[in-house]
Amino acid sequence: MNYPDSIYKLCEKLHWMKISDDNVLEFYLDNHMLQNFRMCEALFFESFVEGYRPKGGRIWFLDFGTCVHEVIEYYYKNYKKPEFNWEWWAIQHTKNVWAEHDMEYYSDPDNYWAKDFKNLGGYPGFAGMMVQYASTFRGENDRFRVIGAELYFGKNKEVPLLDSPYKHLHYLELPFRLYLAGKIDLLMDDGFNIGPMDHKTSKDFRGQNPAKNYEIQEGMTGYVFAAKAILQKYQNVYTYEQTRQCNKIWMNFLQVKPEPDISKRFKRIPLYKSDWELEEYRQRQISTVARLYQLLENYREDRTGLRPYFNHMACTNYMHQTCGFQSAHHQKDNESMLRILNADFTKDQSKVWDWSNVDGNEQTTS
Repeated sequence: MNYPDSIYKLCEKLHWMKISDDNVLEFYLDNHMLQNFRMCEALFFESFVEGYRPKGGRIWFLDFGTCVHEVIEYYYKNYKKPEFNWEWWAIQHTKNVWAEHDMEYYSDPDNYWAKDFKNLGGYPGFAGMMVQYASTFRGENDRFRVIGAELYFGKNKEVPLLDSPYKHLHYLELPFRLYLAGKIDLLMDDGFNIGPMDHKTSKDFRGQNPAKNYEIQEGMTGYVFAAKAILQKYQNVYTYEQTRQCNKIWMNFLQVKPEPDISKRFKRIPLYKSDWELEEYRQRQISTVARLYQLLENYREDRTGLRPYFNHMACTNYMHQTCGFQSAHHQKDNESMLRILNADFTKDQSKVWDWSNVDGNEQTTS
């Protein structure tokens, strides 16, 4: 299969696309990349194609979400072992994770996120939150069995979305293969179902059902899709798949704001996904990448190719703040834009987002 020169050049520098041995273009994309492309094509190209990264600019809820995921993941992987030391986990392990990610960085009153740090209560508040979480679900967790943790999928083609070009729709030709990439933090078995378990933090539930924001969220549907594909591919390993359903994800919601009644601070809500929903999810990802391919085959390094869209609705509301690329994208000419990009960002192709080296940051919201 022959492609434009731009495709071959991009495959040489980008880890998430390559030409296979049978000369077919293959994409390996995770939810973070797909949702960023749908949010703003221009943002996607600056970050994931050009390799621009902001200088500094840490984000509280991403770092905090990483700490939560690491502490909780350790708990589920070890809490049923006879040697598990509850006190050590609650005090020392949480402290180690907190220090490893330098969370005291946010304690500076002049820091943009200092209010969030204060609302949590710093490290003592974090440790207390983790103890309350484990206490709340301790009885319910006895019926769970962890059958997989940190399950990376991607270039081994575990989760195909389009595994043969030209097989999508009878009237639409798509000259590429597409595979979902990412990581399932926890794959759980409750005796009836096997599915992913995910955790989300929120400042305050405000008395509302936190699952409402995730009922049609692509990331959660993608985890169920991925779990089902992995179980089917590795049936000799996950023998439970023969007797268990795989049609839901357990969502655990943690409210940062303390509550007198700790049962109101934590909620576990399963989200079910039908076969129709999973197939519709697959088709939507194909549609997303069909547009991405159109831009890539017309890509020019001098930015004279087919232009990616700006989503002006996200310019001042990306990760709850102004998008870092806004200052460059509102310039009056290409030279000025590139000058701002090179001044405010670093450009390093080796630092382009790689889902095989991430810790779940993209899975957490504020």
